[in-house]
Amino acid sequence: MEKNKSFYQAFLAAQAAIEQPKRTAENPHFRSRYAPLDEVIRVARAALHRENIAFSQNVEFEEGVIYITTLFFYGEEVHQAGRIGMRCPEDPQKLGALVTYLRRYALAAALGLASEEDDDANAASTQAPAAKAPHPASETLPVTQQQLRMLYARGYAAKLGKDEIKAIIDGFVVEEAGKKVLPRDRFDACLAEIEARAAEKQNETEGGVDDYVFE
Repeated sequence: MEKNKSFYQAFLAAQAAIEQPKRTAENPHFRSRYAPLDEVIRVARAALHRENIAFSQNVEFEEGVIYITTLFFYGEEVHQAGRIGMRCPEDPQKLGALVTYLRRYALAAALGLASEEDDDANAASTQAPAAKAPHPASETLPVTQQQLRMLYARGYAAKLGKDEIKAIIDGFVVEEAGKKVLPRDRFDACLAEIEARAAEKQNETEGGVDDYVFE
């Protein structure tokens, strides 16, 4: 493992190098294609292992709901990339399809990958999916909650204050339809700015690190 390389730096390098998974599977009912779980795992392992990051996905059942928790391991660090769940179907075959779908969806989302153009969760659902209104062409794709947390976590790790981190993020925010949005395509630049500010802090006197607070 490279010395002095934080998890966030290693994760960023892995994201920059990761290959887009191939959409080799087909959902005939919805006439769409998607990247199956084994393909998402393949590209994830290739990029993450180069940065010495391992991952696992825990499957849990609680009160009729199945949950998938995605974890990343870096040295002795453990980082949770979110937890998603859906109600368990009674049919074992549909249950297996749901586990596969949730694992694929969760891992792709954690890595910022677009693995599908489909809604193949219909295989594990008893209801037809609701039609989705198309996004306006001008709508900006915002960062994910995990990416926003990563920005704050990196800032707090470098002892930046909450207001200081927010000021950096606001510098990359755009206003759309009266709302402030941090575009996903500005995430890398925003993280680089936080990293640069963190580097400036390296020679300052060490102080206490506040508890992480996420907006």
